[in-house]
Amino acid sequence: VMPKCLFVLCRLFVRVDYVTIRVRDVRVYHRFGSKEIFRDITWRECRWDNLVSCGLPDDVGRWRVEDATGEAAASIQALLGRLPEQSLPTDIPSHSKIELEELIAREG
Repeated sequence: VMPKCLFVLCRLFVRVDYVTIRVRDVRVYHRFGSKEIFRDITWRECRWDNLVSCGLPDDVGRWRVEDATGEAAASIQALLGRLPEQSLPTDIPSHSKIELEELIAREG
């Protein structure tokens, strides 16, 4: 939360050693005082045997987030951003917005 807006990143990170790496990101943005909430969805994924051909390391240790802090955490975040982006299913829009009144009406 910032003085003029709210920005939330929800991230699902799945690493199955020597099989695949998958990241699902959902970003939500709302400017206080506005009547809209924006959502952005990104899926990234790479099979383990394709990591090197994508210019990414295939060493399990480089992908360990369990104990990562400081520079190691920043390095992992940079690697996640380099994973190939995947197409979303057709029923999930990559960018969307909703009016607050509509959201409140749904909850009401």
